[in-house]
Amino acid sequence: GLSFALNLAASLLIVALMSRTLKPTRWVIPMAFLVNCLLFSPVLFQNFFWATLFWMAIPGMCMAACLLILDMRKPLWLRYILTVLTALAATFSFTHGLVIWPVLFGFFLLKGDLAPLRVRLGLAALWAVIAALTFGAYFHDFRNLSVHAYEMKVGEDALGRTVNLFEQNHLIVAIRFAWGLIGNGL
Repeated sequence: GLSFALNLAASLLIVALMSRTLKPTRWVIPMAFLVNCLLFSPVLFQNFFWATLFWMAIPGMCMAACLLILDMRKPLWLRYILTVLTALAATFSFTHGLVIWPVLFGFFLLKGDLAPLRVRLGLAALWAVIAALTFGAYFHDFRNLSVHAYEMKVGEDALGRTVNLFEQNHLIVAIRFAWGLIGNGL
């Protein structure tokens, strides 16, 4: 039920985003239908019928929510805080939500009607700091807790062993690992 509710929420958020993007025209519903067909393809049936996959629905719903929050007619500081909280909620849904951080970083830089360029650069810089702290906290002492993930045993260090990120090439290994997880989310 939670999977269906989350996916329904994502679908409605997408319809709302398309309504704002296309303005009120007769094309909103047909285009939203096509987008929903892509996002909720029958190929993804496991996302709906495997009870533990509700976390797969969380990042998409949170991404759509972030975009809508940033487009609300509320003070920018409030929208920003709500967006950070929503991105954090997505992040804690089994790493797939990490993709929100780089995507919204670009969004802050490119959305000209959000704020003047200087303000957007400040927001993007703060976003990058929060993202770096989130990634750092996420991958600090990162241990595999799954019985079927990454060909590791439960409790093994996901990066091979607990390491100091500033020794040798450990930081590069951690970054590649993080981008691999983000790529999986994309």
